[in-house]
Amino acid sequence: MTEIEKFKIIDLISDLSRGDVAIVNELKQFLQKTTYTSEEVGFHIEKNETKNKITFFKMISLMETTNYLSYAEDKYIIEIFKQWVGPQRLNETPEVILKLEALIQKANSLLDAKVSQEDVAKTLLFELKALITDFTKKIEILFESTGFPILTLDTGISDTTYFVHVDKKTADKWRGVSFGFCKNGIEFGVRAPNWQRFWDNLCYTLMLPKEDVPKELLARPFRHE
Repeated sequence: MTEIEKFKIIDLISDLSRGDVAIVNELKQFLQKTTYTSEEVGFHIEKNETKNKITFFKMISLMETTNYLSYAEDKYIIEIFKQWVGPQRLNETPEVILKLEALIQKANSLLDAKVSQEDVAKTLLFELKALITDFTKKIEILFESTGFPILTLDTGISDTTYFVHVDKKTADKWRGVSFGFCKNGIEFGVRAPNWQRFWDNLCYTLMLPKEDVPKELLARPFRHE
């Protein structure tokens, strides 16, 4: 990593952690290391992974100790909804989440009744596509209205989706900022909410085929200045 890249990620974690000195100092110490284990990073590290990617992983691992992330593994993505209600988040579960939860319950009831996955898909995919665009737009607007919009800490490839809750100034500063490429060439960084990943995880949770992502959900690109 270059000195500029090191400064950039320290600046990021300082903003995201709202100036948590202990967390910032821990990442600074990590940057001085030349070897590390997956246990130290908090993520599985593949052989020959880039230092930028490993450091980004470590930054997320440190952020997990704060109250500023909401995250869930792919098959448990719906558990993120309860994390979205609380201080500096949503005051109550909005109607648009209740509608999606009802659709999820419908899917589970059909599966429990031994309805085939193919028939469940035929029944639900149309309804899900009709709902999901409205869902994503309203969730972003609702968080914006709290003064703490959400962004995605996009690792490029991961079975966990990470949303970070920040003030508007921080969101505007970091939205769309790339932090480099994984060893396989996939770009990672801070994005506007990555609903494309959310859609994939939702289909996985409901055992639905990963249909073409609705165009409104396609991940918004990183900006390169």
